[in-house]
Amino acid sequence: MHFNSTPTGFLIYNIFMKTKRTISILFYVFCIFSLVYLMFNYSPSSGGPVGILLFFLLLYISTTGIVLYVIKIFYQFIEYFYKYFFKKEIRLRNNKRLLFYYSILFSSIPIFLIAFKSVGDIGFFEIFLIFIFVLLGLFYIRKTF
Repeated sequence: MHFNSTPTGFLIYNIFMKTKRTISILFYVFCIFSLVYLMFNYSPSSGGPVGILLFFLLLYISTTGIVLYVIKIFYQFIEYFYKYFFKKEIRLRNNKRLLFYYSILFSSIPIFLIAFKSVGDIGFFEIFLIFIFVLLGLFYIRKTF
C-alpha cells in the first residue's frame, strides 16, 4: 500500500509539506533579521573576520531565499498571463532544483558587487565582468538541465 493512498496518509503528507515550507520561510526570515541585527550592532572592526564572514553568509542566504521566491512568483505570473490571454495551459519547467540553481546564481550578484566595491570603484568593466559571469552561469545551468 502506498503512503498517499489513504486519506490519513494524504493528510499527514500535506501537513509535512506545509511544515517544511513554513520552516524554510522562517529560516530565511531569521537570516534576514540576523543580518539586520548584525549590521546595526557591530562594525567590521569590532566583528573581526568572523563577523565579516557571518555578514556575507547571511547576506547570501537571505538573497537566495528572496530571489527563489521571486522566481517562483514570476513563473506563476507567466503561466497565469499565458492562460488568461492565450486561453491555453502552459507548464514551465518548474523544477525545484533548476529554480534553486537560478536563485543561487542571481544571489551571488550582490556579493560580487560588494567585493568589487571593497577593492576599488565599480565601473563599466566590473559590471561587465559580473554580467559575463551570470551569462556563463545561465548557459551552464541551461545545458545541465
